[in-house]
Amino acid sequence: MSRSVTSRARRLLSVVAFSAAFVSLAGSSSLAATLQHQSGVVGHSHIKDRVSGKPGATCLYEGAAGTQYFIGMRFKSMAVEYTDENSGVEHGKVGQRVVLQHEFDSNGWQTKVTSSETKIKAYDNVFSKFPVRSQHWTSDAAMGGKWRGEVILTWYRADHSVLGTATWSLDWYERDNNDTRGSTCKGKWSALG
Repeated sequence: MSRSVTSRARRLLSVVAFSAAFVSLAGSSSLAATLQHQSGVVGHSHIKDRVSGKPGATCLYEGAAGTQYFIGMRFKSMAVEYTDENSGVEHGKVGQRVVLQHEFDSNGWQTKVTSSETKIKAYDNVFSKFPVRSQHWTSDAAMGGKWRGEVILTWYRADHSVLGTATWSLDWYERDNNDTRGSTCKGKWSALG
């Protein structure tokens, strides 16, 4: 009798472990961007950032002779709502800045360039969309390593003071003119791999 109880227990544990691993993998493949930091009062935001079909940004490259170097990113359009603080329809300005960060030899992410801010009018009862944004890296030095993008959103009061901010890191990227996808942009792209 103890043998059949032990056998059933092992099977049950195996099913539970497999189910947990499956849920973990399925969830990670469709996650949106990762919230890095939030302060103050912010509205809802919607960033399409999935490995299948809708990565959050496109990696841009330039070069010749089979080797291309990272020159920037095109960030997909994202949507925001203004903060909802009472029963009436509220509206106000929301700003967006995009950031390019570089990491080389696992030395941590370093911000290389931050865009100017684009502001749109947003409402608390409907999503408003920011335009597609491109941010280029204009250094003369071709850099290896890897790149990622962040989006900084800022909600403003009517008097132009800051109501709240949120910083998001994109989780998925695609290469321009290619269907290759990954969790970062390569600093150097070689036709040889």
